[in-house]
Amino acid sequence: MTDKASINLHFQKPIILISKCLEFEACRYDGEIIYNQYIKALKPHVKFIPICPEVEIGLEIPRDPIHIIQNNDHQILFQPSTTKDLTDEMESFSKRYLDKLTMVDGFILKTKSPSCALSTAKIFSDPEKSNLIDEDAGIFTTKVLERFPHHPKAEDIDLDDEHFRENFLTAVFTLSDFRQVKSLDDLHQFHSRHNYLFMSCGQTLMHQMGEVATNIKKIKTPDILRNYYNLLLRIFETS
Repeated sequence: MTDKASINLHFQKPIILISKCLEFEACRYDGEIIYNQYIKALKPHVKFIPICPEVEIGLEIPRDPIHIIQNNDHQILFQPSTTKDLTDEMESFSKRYLDKLTMVDGFILKTKSPSCALSTAKIFSDPEKSNLIDEDAGIFTTKVLERFPHHPKAEDIDLDDEHFRENFLTAVFTLSDFRQVKSLDDLHQFHSRHNYLFMSCGQTLMHQMGEVATNIKKIKTPDILRNYYNLLLRIFETS
């Protein structure tokens, strides 16, 4: 008979920072909430950290729309109705907030949001929005990309794609499992437990992770765990 006490049945919930308007609060610029069946299904299994950067910098609900203007090599977060340049406020808040975010496994962010979009925020050449020139990350998300460049990230619309959704969830649940790794013995068990997953993601990085785990260079445990984690983040980027 299997000794149940010897089997680790405890799973860490992934920690995911999410745009608050997605399933959590009616804080969109028009006062609406965005419903998403996949996010709703994840709520019992994930520790979500909801955030609305626009509300955090003092904008009301509902509020007059804001958008991004390209000004030479600099992007400006602009509110046409008040002619306010909100760039400094958003960038300062984003930096302060993300600097305090010490533990996170992934991000789910609002499509097309001038603050939160990953790649679909509309970029205009002028305040009147007469000339759409590009799509890019929102101002808040630009700081997310700088601070957490390799963490799994999704826009809400990405979750409709079954293949993307499977890869994203695999990544965040594996990263959350790694948070239980505190020793070299834990690391060896973790690497063995996910070996076939890593092999399917990228064999070169998998071998590098194995070399780190075996501690060929005889470095200190905290450095080993940090080096391994950095490779772990990268292996999911290749899948």
